[in-house]
Amino acid sequence: MKINKLQLQNFKRFENKQLAFSDGLNVIYGENEKGKSTIIDAILAFLFTDPATASKMSVKNSTWNKSTGYKIDGEFAIADEHYKLIKDFQNKKAVLTKQGIKR
Repeated sequence: MKINKLQLQNFKRFENKQLAFSDGLNVIYGENEKGKSTIIDAILAFLFTDPATASKMSVKNSTWNKSTGYKIDGEFAIADEHYKLIKDFQNKKAVLTKQGIKR
């Protein structure tokens, strides 16, 4: 599996953050308190957290100083199959769609 893109909305320190990943190894680096661990938390939530059952996490991961829930949109590929996954933690739903062939 390869994650191509992530769009974070109201996730911890990021109100709106888009991430794009390259082929091969991707390294996340930066100064303290710039969001490195937050990006890792977002990837874990994208991969492993069910929005329908994440009520405690939704409060913990909502953008600082806001009470709204968060949303993670992502695109990923498994072999030659491409997918888009939207996890909306405020409305407690996830939508997975298969995308056309990308080259």
